[in-house]
Amino acid sequence: MAIHYGQQIALFCHGGVIRMLLAILLDWPLSRFTAVEIDYASLTQVVCYPFGARLQLVNFSPWRELAEMELKGP
Repeated sequence: MAIHYGQQIALFCHGGVIRMLLAILLDWPLSRFTAVEIDYASLTQVVCYPFGARLQLVNFSPWRELAEMELKGP
């Protein structure tokens, strides 16, 4: 990530990898990272600063709610 300093990057990976990255970037104990649920095709956003990282968005999937609304109908 150091080579992308100041840039936005997108990383596509499995939920377990995302949980592990969150544990590393946010300095969480490994026992805590299993408590975070990461759904298929969800968005998680972390902002990295020189002094540390900040979690801005986790498991965001607005398309799931839209699909549920379509199934229910008007």
